[in-house]
Amino acid sequence: MKSFIILGCVLAVAVALYTDEFDNLDVMEMVKNPRTLKGYTDCLTEKGPCPPPGKALKENIKEAMLTDCAQCTEKQKEKATESIRYLFRNERKIFDQVADVYDPSGQYRKDHGMA
Repeated sequence: MKSFIILGCVLAVAVALYTDEFDNLDVMEMVKNPRTLKGYTDCLTEKGPCPPPGKALKENIKEAMLTDCAQCTEKQKEKATESIRYLFRNERKIFDQVADVYDPSGQYRKDHGMA
């Protein structure tokens, strides 16, 4: 299953490749922590402030989705895939809440087997 670049791409800032500045963040720890996950969810859905990695994600998420993360580093792609699968399987309500903002038609989710 291709990655659905939502919270997993917490790593991105646009340049030739997205910066690797956030590559060492433990993304799985972040998505498994209810408080941290809520903060990033609120950031991405305009319900709260954004930490620096959240701002970067928010600025680049649509482009990353449209290009299947073409500008992501390999590490970013791996982390995105792992965290998105976790959210899709274990935090479906949050996954859908964020996906509804960035994929309102549901086409990307359908194309990637997440409909």
